Amino acid sequence: MLNERKPRKRICYVPIPGGVASFLLFAGIFFTACQSRQFNIFDEESQSRSASPTGTAAPSATPAAALGHARDKVIVQLFDWPFREITAEMAKLARLGYGRIHVSPPQLSIARKEWWGRYQPVDYRVIEGPLGNEDEFKEMNAAADKHGIDIIVDVVFNHMANPDMHNHDSEITSAPEVLDYPGAALLAKYGLPGPLFDATAFHDGFCTRNYSDRNQVLNGRLCGKPQDKGLPDLDHTKDFVVKAQKEYLARLRGYSVDGFRIDAVKHMPPAAISKVFDPADFPADMLLFGEIIADVNSFDADLEPYLRDTRLAYYDFPLLTTLRGAFAFGGSLKTLVDPVGAKGALADDRAITFVANHDMPQNGATFAHLFLYPRQNRVRLASEPAPDRRDEALAYAFLFARKDGVPYVYSDRGMAGGLQTDDYKNEHRRSDLAAMIAFRKAVVGTPQALVWESPETLGLARGDSAFAFINKSGLPFTKTTLDLPGLKAGTYTDLLSGNTVRVAAGKVKTFEIAARSAALFVLKK
Repeated sequence: MLNERKPRKRICYVPIPGGVASFLLFAGIFFTACQSRQFNIFDEESQSRSASPTGTAAPSATPAAALGHARDKVIVQLFDWPFREITAEMAKLARLGYGRIHVSPPQLSIARKEWWGRYQPVDYRVIEGPLGNEDEFKEMNAAADKHGIDIIVDVVFNHMANPDMHNHDSEITSAPEVLDYPGAALLAKYGLPGPLFDATAFHDGFCTRNYSDRNQVLNGRLCGKPQDKGLPDLDHTKDFVVKAQKEYLARLRGYSVDGFRIDAVKHMPPAAISKVFDPADFPADMLLFGEIIADVNSFDADLEPYLRDTRLAYYDFPLLTTLRGAFAFGGSLKTLVDPVGAKGALADDRAITFVANHDMPQNGATFAHLFLYPRQNRVRLASEPAPDRRDEALAYAFLFARKDGVPYVYSDRGMAGGLQTDDYKNEHRRSDLAAMIAFRKAVVGTPQALVWESPETLGLARGDSAFAFINKSGLPFTKTTLDLPGLKAGTYTDLLSGNTVRVAAGKVKTFEIAARSAALFVLKK
């Protein structure tokens, strides 16, 4: 079949003028992807391939599997949603089938309403800010428990707030740096017994400028402009730093929190992760996951040490790369048959699989090129047609149909972020995602078998009572007879369209999938 879509343009991405470290929470620098060379979305990360992380102790044994349970519990990220709004949404989330909610960092942070304020902590001992207070946080967790939904909390342990932002509520000043958290005024306001951290809690105050230097990546600050003081980098060789962070985690667990997403993992050595998230402190089935941007080229240097020496699962950025290639013009869905074997995906028990997370729309000039569909870093006029997001929908269908990993859905409140876009406003309410969740629940734990592959189409059987089909082509896919060996005889319903097919003797007669669409069939009971 021919792919009728237009080729994607190679677009150069350049730094945002006036950016500060507040907006560069994960990568630390801007990417560049241009026509003049091979398109690679992981240039900054791949610079560090020549050296593995320092401060890593040789493991005595492989950590416990990170995703050993509840594979049917799909994660939804309700990015920057206030706790009360999440509580009000809880019944709907349960009806849609979501099993886990990833919430934004709840700890006291700088006094800024922008989303990135939550990623500049001031004190772990206080839960209060634009998202809500401690009572509202508890109410959200109680509502989640009532509906059988897990709460996953975003934690920021690599750094504390930019001293300028914290002490002066401005971006850059000439005032002397003061590393005192939370500061005298907040100590008095909240009746805290004493400072959480002072200057002794941090590495020396230098900015990370060379991302091929692992010492800078692990011990330096995330900074913006040359005169920016950056985000002070916590020293996890200090026992009191680890103790404060572990106490925060224990307190959240006491509020019935069910797991944690760890921010800026690549800026902490595996040994630090293992100290703070000591497997002895957590049930083996507690979900712990983090973010490390890497692809097949940087897999061994950037991801492997963390996969080996920590028990965390991770966002499956290698699979995102594979998906982008597979759904691109001229790409082949055959690359999705066994992406794990080619290091184009994480292993089953370590993979949080996704097509978007909050970095992509909110840090537009840096991460816009991670999307599966063409984007431009500007406001879209009301008269313009919306970008074609069908590749994203097809990729979601693949993630929910495959056996490996746990699917993750990104949804926000309509953010005026880096891309000035409402594309993901209430994304989790989409009916097709609800159908995919239902398919996931029907097939979880069943084996996967390949029943059809071509550059444009892919078919997967799940167990003996379900199968999925994806057609990225601009033309319908038709087969006079489709072989489905091992499937039970009976009528199968596509949960996405409601269409039915009849399987008899392991075959379907006159099978057709519309252009640029997916189908998720389950046997009628």
